[in-house]
Amino acid sequence: MNLIKRLLVRNSIKNLNWKSVERFSENWKSRIGRMASYISSDDTIIVDLGCGPMWLKAELGSGVQYIGVDYKDRGGRTVVCDFNLGQFPDINADVFFVSGCMEYVENWRWFVERISSRGKKCVISYCCFDIVSNEQLRAKNAWVSSATTVEIINEFAVNNMKLINTERFDVNNTIFVFSKD
Repeated sequence: MNLIKRLLVRNSIKNLNWKSVERFSENWKSRIGRMASYISSDDTIIVDLGCGPMWLKAELGSGVQYIGVDYKDRGGRTVVCDFNLGQFPDINADVFFVSGCMEYVENWRWFVERISSRGKKCVISYCCFDIVSNEQLRAKNAWVSSATTVEIINEFAVNNMKLINTERFDVNNTIFVFSKD
């Protein structure tokens, strides 16, 4: 019976996707606030990829144009795009902001290329594989990408974005700031 239970759990984890595990935790606001501190007064067009409840908007000044992007309408004129279907907003931005989203993007290299081609700066948090390497945990969270810290830095570099800052935030998240010069 134990073996059957484990197989059922393993199969149910395999079939999870990001839509089925979607949730928003209030404690993520502190990560978003920390990430927002990398947005300068010169950054006036901010695109929030995977915006969810749009918590970033509360962190921004009044002179900023905020554009929320998600797989479904979240109100406030959300731009609807499903990154796993190869959809990306046709918008240029001063900052692309990505908090808790890239883990769910199957082709993360394409995602980085799209960000880099349309943005001057990217502020991104990601649970890097070299920090969170437990495959079962990643599967349980429906994370479909498994990039390492070095792979992320290199992919942005290949796409002409230079690492400006990196920091660990909480146990699992790394915050990266990339910029074009």
